[in-house]
Amino acid sequence: MNKSDLSFSIKKSILSLIGNLVVVDVFFLVIFSVISIFLENSQVRLSLDTDSILFIDIATTLVVSLFQTFLILVVAYKWHSEEIKINKTEIVYTHGFWKIYTEIIPLTEIVDFSISKNVLQELLNIGRVTFFLREKNRRFSFNNIDKLSDSMNGLIAIKSLIKKDTNKTPTIEKLIGAGENEMVEFKSSIYYDYTTKQPNKLLTETIMKSIVGFLNSQGGNLIVGIDDAGKVLGLKNDYENFRRKNPDGYEQFFNNMFIQMVGVEFRTYVKLNFHKIDGQDICLIRILPSNIPSFLKRNGTDEFFVRTGNSTNPLKAREMYNYITLHW
Repeated sequence: MNKSDLSFSIKKSILSLIGNLVVVDVFFLVIFSVISIFLENSQVRLSLDTDSILFIDIATTLVVSLFQTFLILVVAYKWHSEEIKINKTEIVYTHGFWKIYTEIIPLTEIVDFSISKNVLQELLNIGRVTFFLREKNRRFSFNNIDKLSDSMNGLIAIKSLIKKDTNKTPTIEKLIGAGENEMVEFKSSIYYDYTTKQPNKLLTETIMKSIVGFLNSQGGNLIVGIDDAGKVLGLKNDYENFRRKNPDGYEQFFNNMFIQMVGVEFRTYVKLNFHKIDGQDICLIRILPSNIPSFLKRNGTDEFFVRTGNSTNPLKAREMYNYITLHW
């Protein structure tokens, strides 16, 4: 299987659903038994006639049964909606009940994965896959995979792609040493203005504009804490403007601004990594190409940008239409 035809789905085994339904049945069996014992010994029940007792028994059974049926439907639908779809660029995890959630993990953000199964799972051809992500050693597990052996070829193909993409990822030192280009841009800060010596939200807008340009093009790298000449400035002046004066406070500020100016749906395409250079923190923002057009939201309008050479440029209505038609 090669990258061009890599596309398959992973579902949870029916045995997983059966196990959850057994748990629900046992739970309600215990609940019904407790209620029956309580009613049987209740002083109120002893004072009632036969018809009233029968009505209480029927009403109690009906209420408990309806609640049990509802919970069974919830468990069954949750099992039905939970799925992983893997294609040539990303892993899409779908789950939920009242609202169906979709989490997108770009394939380039997967460092490795592992498969685990016990003796019984081996016999039943089920198991668990755990994906290891670049971001702060985060991991994502999917248990009780159905027909595990059928998914092995696709998972092995992913592993080969992960190794290729990992080998192609340049180090932060190489990115800085190569200077600004179509895939790399330097920014002195995200909020602190070195000219006025004060916070400046326009700098944040400029960074979000660059990110949108990368999203709408081939992706790229934005390095904050470096001036145009490649000199390390660090993030200390930015930190001083945040409640938490560290990388966590920095990322919280970034997330808030990103959601306002770009949109939460694009956050999965953008990864922040902090590095130490010359004793100072810098932030490497890796941007992957988006599967849909992204816009910068400011002044009540949506603006469209693309990366051209080593600059980020806006497109007018007709240019934007043509670009979107050709690009996606």
